[in-house]
Amino acid sequence: MTDCLAIFEDTRSVMQAEQVLIRRGIPFETVPRKKYSKSGCGLAIQFDESYKDDVHKATEEAQLNSKIIPI
Repeated sequence: MTDCLAIFEDTRSVMQAEQVLIRRGIPFETVPRKKYSKSGCGLAIQFDESYKDDVHKATEEAQLNSKIIPI
């Protein structure tokens, strides 16, 4: 099983994304992004790669600018 990270520009966007993903029933974990990437804010959302398209669509529809990377 491979995981991905959604990286956002600021903490507020991460918090908004958490709410969007909760409403859609997409499992995730909020993690410190320093461990994986130096871009974005201090937090990232980690999720299973099988949800990549769902996360992308959800954040795009919520107008949240994110970058999704495999880890």
